[in-house]
Amino acid sequence: MKQNVIVMSARRYGFTDDDKRRVEGVSLTYFDAEQEPNGGGERRGLDLLTISGDLANFDRLHEVPGLYELQFTQKPGKGGRPSLALAGLTFVEPVSFSAEG
Repeated sequence: MKQNVIVMSARRYGFTDDDKRRVEGVSLTYFDAEQEPNGGGERRGLDLLTISGDLANFDRLHEVPGLYELQFTQKPGKGGRPSLALAGLTFVEPVSFSAEG
């Protein structure tokens, strides 16, 4: 599955788990580029999502924030429910935010 998203931030991580194995990766915070802002009820604005993937994806991040095409794969999650995992990403174009005052 592929989806265009706006990546807002990226963080590399690395730690040693309880079994003494090295775990490394990247965590991306993003929102759906086509998502309409929430406007009523108990929520307002855009919902941010977080996904983790292979550390090699960190070097593919040319500009953050930026528009990227993310490739997802599914893996078994808690209780056998499907969980998305980051399979890859492709830079599309830069994104800028400014406040007009």
